[in-house]
Amino acid sequence: MKRTFLEGATQRVRPLLMTVLANIIGLIPVMASTGTGSDVMKPIAIPFVFGLITSTLFVLIVLPVIYSLIKERELNTHGRLTILNVKG
Repeated sequence: MKRTFLEGATQRVRPLLMTVLANIIGLIPVMASTGTGSDVMKPIAIPFVFGLITSTLFVLIVLPVIYSLIKERELNTHGRLTILNVKG
């Protein structure tokens, strides 16, 4: 069965979003805290949350677009696409 990159990307949406949201929800108390030690933990949690957000956007939007452009270029150059038959 041949799968396109869009089908692969759509299968990754739910597990990826569940993981990212669980991490972000777990870090909300750290980012909102004002008690002892919060001055040390906030500078660690804030970049982590924004890194999760940007990496999620990169994996779900940017990588499939880049892959699509590469495959389109291959089709225009060689007149055919090379598809690996991966069993999974």
